[in-house]
Amino acid sequence: MTTLQTLFSIVLSFRKWINVFAVIVLLVLPSLMNYSAFAQPETIAVFSWSFKGVSYGPWRVEVPKQLYDQYDSLSAESLWDTHNVVLSNEEQIWDYKYFSTWQDEWIREFVGVINASTSEYNYYDQAGFILAFVQSVPYTTHKERPRFPIETVIDGGVCSDKSVLYATLMMVLGYDVVFLHFPGEGTIPDHLAVGVQGADYSGGTSYPFNGKKYYYCETSTTSWSFGQMPDKVKNDYLGGSAVILDAYCSQPIPEFSQDKEPLVAALMLLTLVSFVFFRRRIE
Repeated sequence: MTTLQTLFSIVLSFRKWINVFAVIVLLVLPSLMNYSAFAQPETIAVFSWSFKGVSYGPWRVEVPKQLYDQYDSLSAESLWDTHNVVLSNEEQIWDYKYFSTWQDEWIREFVGVINASTSEYNYYDQAGFILAFVQSVPYTTHKERPRFPIETVIDGGVCSDKSVLYATLMMVLGYDVVFLHFPGEGTIPDHLAVGVQGADYSGGTSYPFNGKKYYYCETSTTSWSFGQMPDKVKNDYLGGSAVILDAYCSQPIPEFSQDKEPLVAALMLLTLVSFVFFRRRIE
């Protein structure tokens, strides 16, 4: 066999792998080339948290800058008139269910990545795991309107922002949730938490609503487990008296058309990084 024939034989043997590599390059490279948001630090967040003695992180998350900017561009003035609710005491507050963007494609993929490590958990442990993650999101300054979940992932937020994030993630996972609003008085500000529906959970603070029982979930700071109410909430808000608000909305605001190529590239990176991240859990 001549040298030329030998080389030709080798090329044929590797043809299948060359084709596979070419397909991967054609699918991935355009997305990566168009995804300029990778270089934008304001679209990046890193998280670390623990649950049941297991540490998670550091986990690097990137949100497409175009998508983040679309949410960030929505002003309080443009939303207030049509997205508020009047309570029985005539207090007018934001109607938080409209900010729970469970239908957002990035959020749904984000939940899928987080959920990949909860297969060993039961119903309540999974709720507690997601709660521990949301508690790890930095508590930051107040914005003129509630933050959308994608904004909170990147910027952090106050109790209402983090509660909207938690409620959104839980709804994507199929949980029945409500908002627990605690009206403030004087120097005590309003407070927002989340109630997660449960039937057979022993212990914890719960609220009856529409024939169901919802367990208190504190999102603002760490160390509070599923169903556990901080003493400060009990002391500041008449023993924990809350106004219960719907968290689900069939048409949250807004519904942006998302650029598929940046989204695919971002989620690919999120999935690859999380695969390594969840494999590095420390017992």
